[in-house]
Amino acid sequence: PIERVAHDTERDYFMTAEEAKAYGIVDDVVTKK
Repeated sequence: PIERVAHDTERDYFMTAEEAKAYGIVDDVVTKK
């Protein structure tokens, strides 16, 4: 929901690639082989 995104981005919020995927910001995490 937009309210959650607005609340979570109110201040600087850093997350790992895996957290971003779980949050729904990214679809996939690409890793170097």
